[in-house]
Order: sequence, then structure tokens, then C-alpha cells
Amino acid sequence: DDDDDDDDTAVRAPRARFAHSGVVDKRGRLVVFGGRDRATHLDDCWALDLETCAWERLATSGPGPSPRRAHAAVYDARSDEMLVVGGGECGAAFEAHSDVRALCLSTLRWRLVTSDLGDSQRSSETARPPTTPRTSFGHVAVLLPTTSSQPRVLLVHGGARHVPADGTFKALGDAVVYSVDDKARLEAREAGEPPSPRYRHTATRILNTQAVVVGESTMGSAAPRSGAFPAPTTTTTTRSAA
Repeated sequence: DDDDDDDDTAVRAPRARFAHSGVVDKRGRLVVFGGRDRATHLDDCWALDLETCAWERLATSGPGPSPRRAHAAVYDARSDEMLVVGGGECGAAFEAHSDVRALCLSTLRWRLVTSDLGDSQRSSETARPPTTPRTSFGHVAVLLPTTSSQPRVLLVHGGARHVPADGTFKALGDAVVYSVDDKARLEAREAGEPPSPRYRHTATRILNTQAVVVGESTMGSAAPRSGAFPAPTTTTTTRSAA
């Protein structure tokens, strides 16, 4: 909820920022959320009319995301909602989030989808139980599929996690599959060679059947790569949403 942040109320465009998100809705608007300017993490929401190039600040209500950057956002045409996934903020301490929140673009009201996507790292890679929060930043998210006859599935891949013990960041290579309709974590059944751990990459949906992941940044090196995830066909629940 950004009702208390009135720095831009008399301004006709959002302040300069980075690590924000943007989706295009059915009205032909680019809807931008959050990010960071030189000193502040933001939780405001703006819409750019792509025909007139006019900005409008959206006066939202409800339990919206906290100020954050390096999150992911997707547009759900079926519900006319923008879903914001995870992200974080860094100041005296680094804090990342594992929540998903949805903004209805017809009512401008936020709702909590889940407070915790859960952790999908394989037991061979970590000693932590699979119910620990999947906190990350710089990940990607894709909504699969979007036809009215099929359940909506949110696919989240990669990102980075802060390691408090030594102050470093660890790139992630796991995939989280979450059913928006059932509000439950689904089993992620990967086939073939998955993308290596990475963050600050991109992903897009192809014909409702695949999410293609492109690009890579792995804590010191960057190289263009690509990989694909098939659309989930299983409905096995491995963890219920909070």
C-alpha cells in the first residue's frame, strides 16, 4: 500500500528508479511497481498510457508489498491482476521476501496471494528443510498457462539469496511451481538440462507451453545462455500456501 508515500502526488511522472517491475495490462498501459532511487526503496505504482504517453499514479489500497527492488511481476489477464513476487531491500541489513501479492487493476486493491513460496532447493544441495522461505531477489516469474480452461501456474526461477555468515550472495538455480487457483505448491518435474544458477536474467512464455530463460549473471561472471521449462502437468501438492 503506497497511500502514505505522497512525495510524487503532484508530479506527472514517477521519479527515476532502477530494479523495478513493469507489466502491460489489457487497457494498453505499462504498469510499473517499486524499485529503488538513489537512496530509497519504493512501493508506489504508476501506469503509462502507451498511446498518449501520459503517466498516472495509481492510488492503491489493501495489503500491498513493502518497498522493494529486484522483484518479479506478471500480468494475469484472466483476473486483471498484476502479481508481484519476492524481491528485497538493502540498507544496514539485507532483507529479501518470499511473498506474492496481487493488485486488481480494476479496483486498485492489493491482496495477499501467499506469504511464502517455500524453498525448492534439492535436499542434496542444502540441509535446510523444504519448508523454509524461498527469499530471493533478481529472479524471474512467468504465468503458465493463461487459457480459461486450464489452471493458472506461477513459475519462478533463479535469483540470488543473501548469505549472512559471510555477507555474500548465492545464485539460485531452482524452479518453484505454484498454483494460483489451488493456492498450493506443486511438484517441479524438470526434464533435460536446466539452466545453471543465475540471477538478473529474463524469462518469457511461449504458446502457453514453455517458459524460456535467457541470460545469466552469476556473482562475478556474465554470459548469454538459454534453457526451457515445459509447462507443469502434475498437480501433486508438496506444500500448501500460507
